[in-house]
Amino acid sequence: MYHHTLLPRRLRALIPSILLVLLTLLPAAAPLRSAGVIYVVPGGAGAQTGADWASAKDLQAALQSAASGDQIWVKAGTYKPTTGADRSANFQLKSGVAVYGGFAGTEDSLSQRDPATHISALSGDLLGNDSGAVTSSNPTRSDNSYHVVTSNGTDATAVLDGFTITAGNANGASFEVQGGGLLNVKGQPVLRSLIFTNNSAVTSGGGMFNYISSNPTLHDSSFINNAADDNGGGLSSSGNSVFTSSITMSRMIFSGNTAPFGGGIFSESSDLIINHAVFRSNGATMVGGGIVSNYGHTIIAQALFNGNTAESYGSGMAYYKADATISQVTFSANWSKNNGGALVNDEGSPHIRNSIFWGNQGGQIYNFPVGNAPDVQFSLVQGGYITGTHILAADPLFADADGADNIAGTPDDDLRLQAGSPAIDAGSNAFIPSDLTDDNHNNDVNETAPFDLDSNPRLDGAIVDLGPYETQIKVRLISTPPPAGTYGSSYSHTFTTTAVLPVTYSVTAGILPPGLALNATTGLLSGIPTAAGTYSGIIITAGNADGSANQTFAILIHPAALTITANNKIRIFGAPNPPLTASYSGFVNGDTPDNLDTPASLTTTATITSPPGGYPITASGAADANYDITFIPATLTITSGRTYLALVSR
Repeated sequence: MYHHTLLPRRLRALIPSILLVLLTLLPAAAPLRSAGVIYVVPGGAGAQTGADWASAKDLQAALQSAASGDQIWVKAGTYKPTTGADRSANFQLKSGVAVYGGFAGTEDSLSQRDPATHISALSGDLLGNDSGAVTSSNPTRSDNSYHVVTSNGTDATAVLDGFTITAGNANGASFEVQGGGLLNVKGQPVLRSLIFTNNSAVTSGGGMFNYISSNPTLHDSSFINNAADDNGGGLSSSGNSVFTSSITMSRMIFSGNTAPFGGGIFSESSDLIINHAVFRSNGATMVGGGIVSNYGHTIIAQALFNGNTAESYGSGMAYYKADATISQVTFSANWSKNNGGALVNDEGSPHIRNSIFWGNQGGQIYNFPVGNAPDVQFSLVQGGYITGTHILAADPLFADADGADNIAGTPDDDLRLQAGSPAIDAGSNAFIPSDLTDDNHNNDVNETAPFDLDSNPRLDGAIVDLGPYETQIKVRLISTPPPAGTYGSSYSHTFTTTAVLPVTYSVTAGILPPGLALNATTGLLSGIPTAAGTYSGIIITAGNADGSANQTFAILIHPAALTITANNKIRIFGAPNPPLTASYSGFVNGDTPDNLDTPASLTTTATITSPPGGYPITASGAADANYDITFIPATLTITSGRTYLALVSR
């Protein structure tokens, strides 16, 4: 197969000199000053102090002036490392500085940005003339930056978040042959919400190159249509026996990347942790359309390999003397000219659990006779796997294995499981991967994975499914608790479940507030409450042929607001007090004063002998369980005879 390290000889020979040169490129410490936000727009604006959007800096100037603790907010637009033709210019990240893209240019809060709508692009196309294929030899890319972004020497406080990185072309000499999109040497940056696209390299890492003692983390990012002439079309990570590297990735997409070795990812003496990822339509002209891993340790959990190709071996993954753990992964419709349509192993020791291998051209799992065979347990393998344990070989019944276009291995393939699939509840809970990247943000990476590739619960029912998707056919109520209501006001709340098949809803314990009813088919609880109060211990049950689930809750029905306003009165001095009356505002459900549990009492301090003047009329005493009552007083005016006649004649 490939009894060499898959790292091309000409690159291996350059490693010592590359290392020395790259170490000289580590950034100098930034000057000290107070931290804050630096605003950036294309070309800068106004006085270019960076103090606000109206006086924003350009990105390169902002990076150069940024101090530890700063945030750089970058408005949508295209940014190039230089306005000139210096191909070695790049955007160098800094420790302690977080760079955020995706702003419209009006925001005053980080949470207001939207990178998907307001695209901030970092481009190496210095002349703006790129056309044709994404290759290092394309003449229209001969002016492009060798690296669009560098993060050399940074620690984990360097952040790049919300950008498209494009048009890097690492086709220079010495160290300028890898990492067209991003070059990371001895760096640990945090990279989030990035799209690496249309970058190229003459040797390694068209999209990104990670080298010696580098440990970045990548989240919610994509490598699309990047290319390398030797290895790692999307990403390449290399170390050696002294300076190892590692990359931790979650919620990733690798699509359309190409290289001779490792179309999506190439890893040499480097550890990979990949959690929640899709590898689709990546290609290798030699080995490993999706991933090549040599010598390092790889953990891949909850991933999909679909439509990847290799002209030689291992269209999905290829291992050489590498330790690997593969769990909750599906390989389908990958194509290899020779063996290992899904996976090829040469002197490695992959441990495969809770996974599916189906419909791959060139066979499913191929092991070279030297070394250990993959250890496969609780998995579905087309044609079986003779040395495995708990192996299924039946059709997994994907929802739509070839998609609407009827071509397997394309983006519209739906590799979730149909009801009745033998892969449902066929795994082992002991092999559910740990929460490698803390998906539920509870600071516990040792618990079992809480979510599947669709962000649904990883375990739905008693036993885990095979593959990255957990079929949500079991009944589980997922609606929020019912809200409070108000006496006499319209009420509406809908219960929902995870079930695929229709369910029937019912009240199995407790009593609903009077006036409310539950629709057994839709789960809609609605009506007009006719009695205020707290109704506890209500249990709603939803069930079908797959099972049932219930939810216990209380519903609070608030009293309606009622205002009782005493009416103003007038009488002449010496006359008896007139009848005291009140007005009512807020009755609902057809109620009147006669419906109050306790009627209102109206009193005044005036007596028949009280002299002319104003005397309070007080409303009080009214009470009712269905009303929250507010009282408003009035005035009894006692006048002399003449004044009274004047007042009543108006």
